[in-house]
Amino acid sequence: MFMKNKLLLLLIFLIVHTSFAQQNVLASGGDNTTTNGTASYSVGLIHYKSATGPGGTSSTGTQVPFEIVQQLSIDENQIITLQVYPNPTSNNIYIVSKQVENLRYSLFDNSGRLLLKGEINELKTLVPLDQLSAAFYILNITQNNRDFKSYKIIKK
Repeated sequence: MFMKNKLLLLLIFLIVHTSFAQQNVLASGGDNTTTNGTASYSVGLIHYKSATGPGGTSSTGTQVPFEIVQQLSIDENQIITLQVYPNPTSNNIYIVSKQVENLRYSLFDNSGRLLLKGEINELKTLVPLDQLSAAFYILNITQNNRDFKSYKIIKK
């Protein structure tokens, strides 16, 4: 009987000891379940050394957080191609787009001041630069009040 208790105590000690054999300091993690099964994941490196002193405890492990973004699908109707020409220019530029729904342009100088704005409501939209001096400008294109594309325009 005494031998069985010792053996049981030793077995419990080994199970508890091995269950805490590896310690992780994680930046992120989670579980993912699909019809094919379940997977657990963690982001971060293994915590491998601690230093304890009068000021507290410090972990010398390194964590490297990162983000993975995956685009699952693209709606072919939402792809917009734009052309802005001529660049560099001496007078005007043109914005050419096959889709003009909810598109607007804004022209800024190099200090961020708004100089021109308008709607792109034709397949070929004229942006008049003839009254502006020679400099670099930023042309912002927005769709549904969200930034869509920016161009650096050179006026000669």
